Amino acid sequence: MQMNTVKTIFCFLLVAAVLPWTEGQFPRVCTSLASLKNKTCCPIPKHFSEPCGSDGNRGTCEELIIRKWNYSYSHFEPFQNDDERHNWPRALYNRTCKCNGNFGGYDCGKCEFGYRGVYCTKKKTLTRRNFLKLSAQEKDRYMRYVNESKYLLSDYVVTTKFYEEINEAVEADEDPSGLFYNVSNYDLFTWTHYYAARDTIYPHNVTRVDIDFAHGGQGFPTWHRLYLLAWERVLQ
Repeated sequence: MQMNTVKTIFCFLLVAAVLPWTEGQFPRVCTSLASLKNKTCCPIPKHFSEPCGSDGNRGTCEELIIRKWNYSYSHFEPFQNDDERHNWPRALYNRTCKCNGNFGGYDCGKCEFGYRGVYCTKKKTLTRRNFLKLSAQEKDRYMRYVNESKYLLSDYVVTTKFYEEINEAVEADEDPSGLFYNVSNYDLFTWTHYYAARDTIYPHNVTRVDIDFAHGGQGFPTWHRLYLLAWERVLQ
């Protein structure tokens, strides 16, 4: 998978379903009836007037392109296409923001990891330290930040509803807001990690618990690195 595609997909933290049920996390602004009906998640960032901040050359709303899966990468071919995490988030969104340069986020309203400033041109260098070697005061401060994340509302919402329920609500022009739930920043990352490592689905909706694509597949280093970068940003 090309890096631009990985960055675009992870910025959304979206997981959609092609099976009869779904559970995942979505930017709150993209769970409106209009967004779901148009299969488009291209929000207007703060201080801009066009989707993806295109009036500030931050990004554009484009068709989501996911690299075709090459089965030579994996021996899990028999059920690869039956797991709804395969090719996500295409089941709910076909168009998303593609950010230019060092801009990032689901609406291109933030900077990519490692950059800061109004135009995201300044390097942001951080030094990771061993938690065991921190002073008692530093450990206490870190734990306070983690605890505070449990009470700060995330920009994302989650759902555990059947996909049929979401689809039927959208088709009937009903307000889908009741199908999604607000979560804290802490709960969002807990949920995301659970979903990435969730039971694998075979054909005919049969699950298998001993296959973990998140940690046992070739994509582990990439997705887990981005996961930790996003978690660090929340704490910062």
